[in-house]
Amino acid sequence: NIPLNELPKRLNELDQSKLIVTACPHKDRAIMARTFLRLKGYETRYLVDGLTGLAEYWRGDSAREFIQEMKVK
Repeated sequence: NIPLNELPKRLNELDQSKLIVTACPHKDRAIMARTFLRLKGYETRYLVDGLTGLAEYWRGDSAREFIQEMKVK
């Protein structure tokens, strides 16, 4: 959990061999963080609909279906 404004100074805390997922309540800062990290050589993804979208996804049937799929794998 590194805020965007601290990212350049705390870059050494991130493992460059792992996928880094960027997220924020909306998506604007997540996109900026993702771009910065990609320029520094990290493999990155961001939550398309932000943290709010993730919370919505996890409600109801979507969460149940996801968990059932994970059990099958």
